Amino acid sequence: MIKLYTDEGWPNFSEKDGILSTGAPIIFIWGGRGTGKTYGALKHVHQTEEEFLYLRRTPQQAELICASPSMWPWSPLNDDLQTHYAPFKLPKIAGLYEVGNAGAYTDTGAPIKPAKMSGVVGSVVTLARTRGFSSPHTNIIILDEYQKEESDYYRRGEGQLQNERFTLQLPFCCYTSERSCRWQVL
Repeated sequence: MIKLYTDEGWPNFSEKDGILSTGAPIIFIWGGRGTGKTYGALKHVHQTEEEFLYLRRTPQQAELICASPSMWPWSPLNDDLQTHYAPFKLPKIAGLYEVGNAGAYTDTGAPIKPAKMSGVVGSVVTLARTRGFSSPHTNIIILDEYQKEESDYYRRGEGQLQNERFTLQLPFCCYTSERSCRWQVL
């Protein structure tokens, strides 16, 4: 039986008995602000050490969360688990950042890039425009805050999945040759 929430009331991302145990290739998670959707997904990739893509809808959204510690979605996880996840700009690729758990800092307080990166932060638009992008070891993609805002518009190439209750814009599909890829849309 799937247990959607932990005993503390947070989303249960366990692969044993939680949300990820369903085997579903795409998992949609809706909920109010502060209910643990993003935190739980990021904690899961931290605990399992899975490589991941963390995507926002637009390049501006991705740049904004990487520009300030107050906007960085890993800040609560860093505080709770004494980790030091930080974004590191990928050279020559606008709008993409590697995410790593920096164990040390420079004299000026900047995190030192670790040898092993956990994942990549970017936007759906940037990845859709990056020809030849490959992430063969990624098996979890987190699309966070994916809802279109009132002042925004749908980009060319965004497909629509509709039913009577909701409309969701899916900009591209995930394909990996050796393993299936799981999406979490938060």
